[in-house]
Amino acid sequence: MLVLTLVRVLGVVLTAGVLGVVIAILVNESSSTNNNNYYGNGNGTNTNTIYNETIVYNNTLVYNSTSTFNNTNTYNSTVVQVVYQDKESAAVNVAPPRQIKTDNNKFQSYQQVVQLFKASVNLSVDPCNDFYAYTCGNFQGDMSFDVSDDSNVADMVAQITNDNYIQTAPLPVKQTRWYFDQCVYARQNWNTLVADGAVVTNAINALAAGTRGFEKQTQFPFPMLDQNTDVTTYPGNYGLGYLVGSLTASGVDTLISGGVDTNWKDPAGPEGFAYLIDQPSTMAPNTYYLKDWDDLSYNLNVSMTKTMLLLAKVQGKTLDPTILAKDIQDIIHLDYVLATNFSTDDTTRRQYDRSYNPNTLAQLRAQYRDNIFSWHMFLPLSVGSAEHVLDKLLNGNSYNYYIVMEPAKINMLFDALNDQNKYGITPRAVVNYLYYRLVDSLSNFLPWPTTTTLARPFTKIAKQPVGRPRHILPHERKYEIKQIDDISDAQASCAGETIDQMQYANARIFVDKIYPTADDRKNVREHVAKVASSIVIGFRSMIDQLNWMTSSTKKGAYNKIENLVKNIAYPDWITDDVQLTQYHTQMNFNQTNDYITMYFNAQSFNLYAMWDQLVQGAADRTGFNGPPGITNAWYQPELNSITFPAGILKKPFYDFNWPASVNFGAMGVIAGHELTHGFDDQGVQWNGVGTLSGWMDDQSKVSFTNMAQCVVNEYSGFCPLNKDTYGAAACIDGAQTQGENIADNGGIHSAFRAYKNYVDLYGPDPVLPDDTFQYFNPDQLFFLSFAQVWCQLPYNDAQFLRQILVDVHSPSIYRVLGTIQNFPAFKTAFNCPASTYAPDNHCNVWVSDIDTTYGLPNVQTDLHVAPEAPITATDVDKMNAYQMAVNYYQKSVNTKIDPCDDFYGYACGAFNQPVSFTTARAQNLVYMAQKLEDPTYQATITGCPALTKEKQLYNACLTATATSQTEDQMLIAANYIQQRVTALQGFLGTPFTLVAGGAAALPNAKQLGDGLGYLSFDQGIDTLISPLVDTNWIDNSKGYRMFIDQNTAYLSKTYYQPNAWKIEKPKYFAMAYDVLTRYAKEQNIVVPNTFNDTLSKVLDYERTIAINYSTDDDTRRQFNRSWNLVNVGDLGTTYSFLDWMTYLGHAPSTVKAKVTAANYQVSVMEVDRLTHFSADYATQDPAMLVNLLYVRLILGNAQYIPSYATAFQGMTEESIFLGLSRRKTIPNHIPPSTAALEANGPSCASVANNLMQFANGRVFVDYMYPTDQDVANIRASAGGIIKNVISSFQGMIDQLDWMSPDTKKKAYDKTVNIQQNIAFPDWIKNDTLLSTYYADLQIADTDNYYDILTKLVRFNIEIQYNQLNAAQTDRTDFLGQPGTVNAWYQPELNSITFPAGILVPPYFHPKWPPSINYGGMGLVAGHELTHGFDDQGVQWGPTGNLAGWMDDGSKTGFLNMAQCVIDEYSGFCPLNATQYSPNCVKGTQTQGENIADNGGIHAAFNAYKTHQALDGPDPRLPDRLFGQFTHDQLFFMSFAQVWCEIRRSDAALYTQIMVDPHSPSMYRVFGTIQNFPAFQTAFNCPLGSKSAPTQHCEVWVPGKYQ
Repeated sequence: MLVLTLVRVLGVVLTAGVLGVVIAILVNESSSTNNNNYYGNGNGTNTNTIYNETIVYNNTLVYNSTSTFNNTNTYNSTVVQVVYQDKESAAVNVAPPRQIKTDNNKFQSYQQVVQLFKASVNLSVDPCNDFYAYTCGNFQGDMSFDVSDDSNVADMVAQITNDNYIQTAPLPVKQTRWYFDQCVYARQNWNTLVADGAVVTNAINALAAGTRGFEKQTQFPFPMLDQNTDVTTYPGNYGLGYLVGSLTASGVDTLISGGVDTNWKDPAGPEGFAYLIDQPSTMAPNTYYLKDWDDLSYNLNVSMTKTMLLLAKVQGKTLDPTILAKDIQDIIHLDYVLATNFSTDDTTRRQYDRSYNPNTLAQLRAQYRDNIFSWHMFLPLSVGSAEHVLDKLLNGNSYNYYIVMEPAKINMLFDALNDQNKYGITPRAVVNYLYYRLVDSLSNFLPWPTTTTLARPFTKIAKQPVGRPRHILPHERKYEIKQIDDISDAQASCAGETIDQMQYANARIFVDKIYPTADDRKNVREHVAKVASSIVIGFRSMIDQLNWMTSSTKKGAYNKIENLVKNIAYPDWITDDVQLTQYHTQMNFNQTNDYITMYFNAQSFNLYAMWDQLVQGAADRTGFNGPPGITNAWYQPELNSITFPAGILKKPFYDFNWPASVNFGAMGVIAGHELTHGFDDQGVQWNGVGTLSGWMDDQSKVSFTNMAQCVVNEYSGFCPLNKDTYGAAACIDGAQTQGENIADNGGIHSAFRAYKNYVDLYGPDPVLPDDTFQYFNPDQLFFLSFAQVWCQLPYNDAQFLRQILVDVHSPSIYRVLGTIQNFPAFKTAFNCPASTYAPDNHCNVWVSDIDTTYGLPNVQTDLHVAPEAPITATDVDKMNAYQMAVNYYQKSVNTKIDPCDDFYGYACGAFNQPVSFTTARAQNLVYMAQKLEDPTYQATITGCPALTKEKQLYNACLTATATSQTEDQMLIAANYIQQRVTALQGFLGTPFTLVAGGAAALPNAKQLGDGLGYLSFDQGIDTLISPLVDTNWIDNSKGYRMFIDQNTAYLSKTYYQPNAWKIEKPKYFAMAYDVLTRYAKEQNIVVPNTFNDTLSKVLDYERTIAINYSTDDDTRRQFNRSWNLVNVGDLGTTYSFLDWMTYLGHAPSTVKAKVTAANYQVSVMEVDRLTHFSADYATQDPAMLVNLLYVRLILGNAQYIPSYATAFQGMTEESIFLGLSRRKTIPNHIPPSTAALEANGPSCASVANNLMQFANGRVFVDYMYPTDQDVANIRASAGGIIKNVISSFQGMIDQLDWMSPDTKKKAYDKTVNIQQNIAFPDWIKNDTLLSTYYADLQIADTDNYYDILTKLVRFNIEIQYNQLNAAQTDRTDFLGQPGTVNAWYQPELNSITFPAGILVPPYFHPKWPPSINYGGMGLVAGHELTHGFDDQGVQWGPTGNLAGWMDDGSKTGFLNMAQCVIDEYSGFCPLNATQYSPNCVKGTQTQGENIADNGGIHAAFNAYKTHQALDGPDPRLPDRLFGQFTHDQLFFMSFAQVWCEIRRSDAALYTQIMVDPHSPSMYRVFGTIQNFPAFQTAFNCPLGSKSAPTQHCEVWVPGKYQ
């Protein structure tokens, strides 16, 4: 058992309060059995157990509410000492508290803690009734914050005066030393320095001079100083803008407050900062005018009178006191009116959303009285020296972030500036007010008598780099600009000034002093980070426990906690000399400058740094935005960051070697306090990434408000002053202080939890090394440390009154009382009965009772909607299909990325393959090859002549490409390419001089007709003119028509634009050079020395033809202009450069007679360009023209040159895209990438797919859909999606608010008549019909691969031109390969086609949930469907005839929609502007595809939701991670999957944005989802995040549902 040994404590009188500290006192033995003031064991024997951790330091001795307590009543001054005496006690296994040894490196720090407490603690006070007096009763001296600040300043002075340190320091540190030296000199000579008041006088004169060019409108006298002048009319708009803007530029806000803060709704966007335009800034905080106006008015009067008299004195003027008194009263009245009538109260302004009102400059001028206040005058002036920001600010159309915070108040103020105002404002008062505000800001530079006690100025405004301007009261300043004779005091004052004037250079000095080594810096950051993270964990556990917060709100809270930025000690960049110097570039004073010059240069630099943020892009969430050298800590809701500057990471708040209980009680509670601000009534308006987007639902808000109201009521009951004397002002304003009070309460809870977790993890610290304080347990030290932070000398009534009236913080004594009495852990620690500091009833702040339910949990979502069940193995095929979908997502999704910030990165961040179209096409080719080689399929092949011909092609391809040697030998033996060159030379009558040398002659009309005819109709190579076959646009019931179009270049026309050509020409030249020199080598030709130069010129000549004789693509989007019927017999008259009969005589024999008939009509598509070329033909360079035709011939037949394919490796690959362009005669001859193909079987299948598309389509269809039921299933499932998408689009049309009813009817008619082609044309399954299609293709057994290839080129040309013999248009024509991975809308047929090749994963699977199918295949359908209603599609009617159906009013609405998309996508800039120009997407060039993407996703999503509504929800995916996705999320994931690809190189992206009509993949995703609120809902994206902008384009949907 434990035996108690009594030890007499001599000379110490211990009162009842000591019992609460567990310095255990035994009562007098004579009365112990009868004493009711303790809890005994029933027989009067007190058996205390001290330091028993399992019983928490014995709680058996307590004071209850009946105990008698007074300062004279003493108890037996005896202390219990615990001694282990026998085995029985050892069995309890209770360890005694650890003692710290004197050789421990923490011993000295522990002694410092003892001294800290001894200097303040009064053990004679009962802690349960007055813990503040208990902790602070003996406190003498400065408050902890002041002590710390003084210590910090001393460290700064020591380092800044260290010449050896300064000698090697970076320039900003040297400048700080120069500033410091000049400041100290100025302080000690201040009266002499400012004796003439020149600084103030010069500032007045500068303001009075007006601005150049507007002198008449901007020059005003200062009638309060120059009393012989007057102002009788209000300043005009330029004048008012000038006066207010000039003051703002000096850091003095007046009628309008201008500043910079993060762009609240989109801080991570390209415009991460915004220009805030706020209500007036008055001479004191708003609360002074509402609560302490009499005192304020008196003080202002005294201050202004003395200031003006002193100013007049230094200027040698005498002021009439009556006039002066009247002017001062008018100014004070105006200041009062500004504060009370034209300013919104602080409580209302705690709601930030009401203050976020973005405007462009044009809107600003239109809505905010530009005729009274010139914004064009104010804005340029306001930014001072930061003129570089004006390019952005003054762009009236694009910059949209002038945030007008109080629109109504600003307009009310402007409207009052006239003679009819009801507020008693006069023009003289307005001008005097503005001048005096300037004087007031500079009044330190007047020669004040040394005896004056006047605070000058009354208040000043501090503008932080981020955040709104805030008032700094005189008593908050740590230095004064005045005469200081004592050198040490002057140094301290100037060091303090450098904290404000050059906060980061000062911080570098401070950090170098207190953390001299890298280990020092690392240690403090790691240890403080551990404390801070522990606090965060503690606070999260409080959120977990809250029973009044809904689960959805908790998710928002968790998101905020998880995204919290912790800034510790200092920003990293200040320790980098280069970055520090670069930041301070605009601080350009030198060592020879005087103090005043340096002062204003530093002030200008700080304002520059603020305005410069407007051009910095996204907000930096790690920004400190405050001086690291101050004793403070702060939470920034706009960044969701908490900052602990180096200035507070020291005693008495923190020491690395202090006990955890002390660190957590002091620094930890401060950290918890600041963290809790993120969850107060203001903090909950901002989300985890600092975006203004509330996350607390209404139900939780009610409970939060109840909690806050409890705190308001509680603190309102604290009355430090006599109510009879002070009335209502005797008590704290609970509403005014609620934010800080809630933060105090939440902070101590989270810090205490963090401390307990820390002890559980690392064990208890040793006790303090002191005879008295060794008996304090760690819990008690925690609370002592917390309270000790707030110890200060007692306030007098005046100080209490001032704080009660205007401060948002409660007085220190009540910060301790209010916090402690709401925390039962204090009651436990100090063994308190119900008492002042441990009441039975108290507020539960950010804590609540633990849930007491039992049995089956009642798990509900906020909306009581049960989540979808996961899929089971009941349907094995469906299970496997779902798993396939999971596999796709696992290979691409990166959930570490925020989908609201970068959804493309989220959906595709782990993707490492080519874009899906490439891989799907490659896979389809493998299927085709497998089917062609399938032994069981050979009978089908031999039974169908068409398939037999395809197999001949396939086998010949395999033979030819078995080895490169076999292929080369075959090509060399037949010399196919030379046959073609010889034929062209025969037609042109002039040789290929580029290769062979010699001179070329310009072909005559017949020679050119033969040459071009041979190229187009025999080789399928269009050059100077381009023939094609299309429907009879005006009436397709009449079949097809031949068209003559402008020239066709080897590359797309966009490649020939100047910027693109610089990049593409070297690639093009290298490829052409390689192909042509290979050709020459095979023909044993030695190219002439001029070859390189001539080839370069030929390519430039092709560019000249492409640019000068081509109409741009934008113009060609209008089809009516291209329908120009001309008799063939008349072509030669208008376009005489060509013998047209000779040219058309090369057409296939089946149509030759038709197209050469003189009265046959063709449509000349570009009359102007063709006319122009015909007129210029005679002036063309013969060598250039002829060699271009030969070059095109050889490049178009490069496959006939041995080992040709490597020549194309450097060429830009055409982007993958949906849809078909105008029909080409045959596919181009650029070899496809075979990187994803296995062996040469798939490569040969690719040739068959291109040149025998329907025979090969049959093979693919037989592979994919072997039975009739399979065909029916795919058409039913895919067809159902397509029909639903069309139906959905019809609904979208009906809702449009910009389309007229008549136009809607026609649009609806068009959707009804859309021809849907799904999977494949039926006839290819019929052997007879398929073989008839290929009947004219004759392949001999002796034909090799290249013989067959030659025949197929001509066959496909004939197939195209044979359409001219058709009686009417076939609207069911697929127009493409059934095996391709693509889809297309054809306006001339009003048909939409989905070949079998795209009805595969990742676009479609019949067993996938609708969310995935509609996100993939459905969106493809919507995209193509929308093309029928884009700027080209609306020109074609329901059956495909060229007949526009949109009226002018609807066209205007359509064009407005399109322009929004153009502007939006033009802002997507993937490249660095300093390296690439252009660096942004071309919105005009990509508009058609972008509109289709946006309209498509709306149609697909609506169709999916309709499907879901009818069929009910589907099971979730069978995966831990992906099973958590909702089906709405899977829809968008599926959509993004389609465009996943490895990021292209910058060079490839540059080429794409210059030439491609499609946006880069990431913007196809981003641009689409940011215009679709359904995405924002699905992923819970806060408004203002990148994916949820406040402004977006409404594409094929109404602007707003009515």
